[in-house]
Amino acid sequence: GQGLQMVNILRDFQGDLSMGRCYLPKEKWAPTGWTPQHNNGDNPAFNSLWKDHIKLAMDCLNDGWTYTQALPSSWIRVRLSCSWPILLGIRTLQPLANPPLPQSKPAKVPRSEVYEIMLRTIVSSPFPSVWNGLYNRFLEQYQLPEHKAETSSP
Repeated sequence: GQGLQMVNILRDFQGDLSMGRCYLPKEKWAPTGWTPQHNNGDNPAFNSLWKDHIKLAMDCLNDGWTYTQALPSSWIRVRLSCSWPILLGIRTLQPLANPPLPQSKPAKVPRSEVYEIMLRTIVSSPFPSVWNGLYNRFLEQYQLPEHKAETSSP
């Protein structure tokens, strides 16, 4: 849940700023000299802060995947309902790897990819070795390999 919340904060960042809202903690951005009112996308300190929040979101998604793997494999529906937001979160973070410009639109996963993710998880759920490798394949596919999860069987 926390990973998806972080992904949504980052995904909706520019839209929220345009409505006068910023959900990144002030104690994190204030020392950088960046302010939500003066967001021109050209602050190296903010860029570093953004990347830290991407990493935090990935760490939360990784924790969620670890939890999902720990669930009994017989709990197929629970495992699927946990895996979908995690894998969609990874897919959503990929275009957010660099800080958004003020005119950026929110990252959106095409519906066809949502269905593909659902199908891949459903098909792989009965096979522990395939299921366990799914997360790392997503990280590699969407170029986020620095956050590989361990693939132990429950």
